[in-house]
Amino acid sequence: MAQLFLSPPDVIYQASYISYVREMLAEGSSVEWKPAMLERHFAQYVQMLLSKATEPAAGMVAQNDYWLIADSEVVGRCGVRHELNAALLRYGGHISYDVRPSARRRGYGLRQCQLALGKAHDLGITRALITCDDDNLGSIRIIESCGGVLQDKVDNGRHTTTRRYWVDTARWAEQAQPPTI
Repeated sequence: MAQLFLSPPDVIYQASYISYVREMLAEGSSVEWKPAMLERHFAQYVQMLLSKATEPAAGMVAQNDYWLIADSEVVGRCGVRHELNAALLRYGGHISYDVRPSARRRGYGLRQCQLALGKAHDLGITRALITCDDDNLGSIRIIESCGGVLQDKVDNGRHTTTRRYWVDTARWAEQAQPPTI
């Protein structure tokens, strides 16, 4: 596997990130900005993502966004929320992540989750909540491989219940450090 690291959003990954967004849309996932908008306003999009850490939108919590980079390509995206509000405590958790469809089943999701847990630890979060749909077997395996302990399953008003896991972040503290070059 290629050397993997989390990068804050950066304009140097524009083409790769837009390709990632196209893949996510093709599988039916929702995205913040469509490719045409990204092509025209990518620097503004990056700035908007970076500002979430210090200036969250009304009703939102501070969040650091990262892109999982493998061989200079964006293969995943994750968010590390600094705290939980009522909605995140129930459904969203501290950490969200996804991997582009063409890069799945290669260990990227697991590595990304480990790195995100290290970032959460760096923010002072000792126990991180990670949630996933009850029918998402890949995420269940990833979270449990990271030491996730299932708290419960809650009704999310959709087709399946939401699993809520707590993960001790100390185990992953050194994982968050950037690679040395």
